[in-house]
Amino acid sequence: MPPCLQWKPPKSTSPKPLQKDLEACDKLYKQCIEIRNFEISNLVSRNNFFMVFQGVLMAGVIQASGSAPPIVQFLSCAAGFALSILQFMTASGAKFWQEAWEDQLEKTERRLKRLVHTTEGGRYFRLLFSEKIVNTEKKVQYRLRSSNKKCVDIHLFRRYSVSKTPIYAGLAFTFFWLFMLLFTLKGPFGFLMQSLVIGFPK
Repeated sequence: MPPCLQWKPPKSTSPKPLQKDLEACDKLYKQCIEIRNFEISNLVSRNNFFMVFQGVLMAGVIQASGSAPPIVQFLSCAAGFALSILQFMTASGAKFWQEAWEDQLEKTERRLKRLVHTTEGGRYFRLLFSEKIVNTEKKVQYRLRSSNKKCVDIHLFRRYSVSKTPIYAGLAFTFFWLFMLLFTLKGPFGFLMQSLVIGFPK
């Protein structure tokens, strides 16, 4: 009989390989959680870095308005504009990698659940990260209603994205510094910006 037609017995389905997969998946699950938390903490620390610099720069521009030379005002506004763009780019990049690790974490959690049910059929496994957002919102709303919260308080607890807030802050600072930068310019742009603020309440 040719070798290609020889019968081969099926591979053993012993639980030992599954146990090794379970251990490897458990280590990967913990690592994904650590990297996800690391990305979130970095997002906050990097955003604080840019917020402090822009706050100091904004205070200096406001205090020196009218007394500083035009070139100093121009360079200060240009520096603020550049910092706000960098803040927006940094926050966007951090949000991207957070979402990437969130996706890997959810996939690993679902695989870990299947392996746990296969190796330990009677063990209960609770989903922490891959549960549907709609179910989580319903549970939070039910908890708020059952705790006798006011209707206004219930509507205040919405699922706002905390990690997107630095991106919006960077955009807001970008428009602010762009307006200030155009106001310091001479020529048609400066004349246009100055004509817009004529009559603005002092």
